[in-house]
Amino acid sequence: MGLVPTVTAKLRLGPAVKQGSSLYAFIVDPKSWVVSVLALISLVELIIFQLITANSRPLFSGAGNIANLASDLSVGYASGWIFYYLVSWCPQRKSRNLIILQAGPRVVNVFGAAHGLLDNLRRCANDSSTGPITVEELSALCHNLRLTGSALAGRINGQIVDLMGYWRQRTTERIASIDAFSLYLEPELLALLTHITLCSYFGLVDLALINRADQDLLFVVPSMYEYFVMADQLAVFVGKNYNGILDGRPLNMGAVSQMRAASGPVTWRPGSIAPWEARNEPPPWEQQASS
Repeated sequence: MGLVPTVTAKLRLGPAVKQGSSLYAFIVDPKSWVVSVLALISLVELIIFQLITANSRPLFSGAGNIANLASDLSVGYASGWIFYYLVSWCPQRKSRNLIILQAGPRVVNVFGAAHGLLDNLRRCANDSSTGPITVEELSALCHNLRLTGSALAGRINGQIVDLMGYWRQRTTERIASIDAFSLYLEPELLALLTHITLCSYFGLVDLALINRADQDLLFVVPSMYEYFVMADQLAVFVGKNYNGILDGRPLNMGAVSQMRAASGPVTWRPGSIAPWEARNEPPPWEQQASS
């Protein structure tokens, strides 16, 4: 389930087989459409020259040689299309899918952190609602945070800023762990991750962590909602491009098991523990309930 309804509504998942390395996946891959279309044109030309012009009188001197040359070129391109699939595209797709098994769960955790932030804010405000949230609902949620519990709890300092800083740190650490795979990932995915890292909301959180400014929580609503929109766009991209890869359907299950066994769990770097855990305190939403 997405964070933002207007973005989530665009999510349409395709068949998992399209993400595999079969000949069908090669044909429907948008990145190989030009090659496949040229191969189809070559095949049509080959049929025309072999079936239509084979027993007909040449229109002019040398027409037969031209027809034979075009036929040979068509055969050569069709053979090159098969060679390209077997030698280049298929191994590259298999390697790419195995890399997604490593990077994919980390990308999932990037937009999962946005879900975690929203869920924690709802808990702090004693809000039992779930699912996507509109900008109006987010404003109402932050307004309730201002009015719930102690005066400091509803402002960007103390518990709330620690909460935001915690999810900001988890997000940036996950994005940093994906850098090792950047040469093998789609530019669109890397652009989304970069936009999330540089979003204005994180800049406001960093400023609040440094200054502990007594800033009204409603001030961050526009930038926080923008962050939720980008996180939802990331979820849509993963669902559209990597559907079936992360659960192993298009891949050889033996290779999937071996890769997952070798990868092991990803651990957080030192200092990623939640601030309230470091102080041996209960989470902010439990502190809110007790106050």
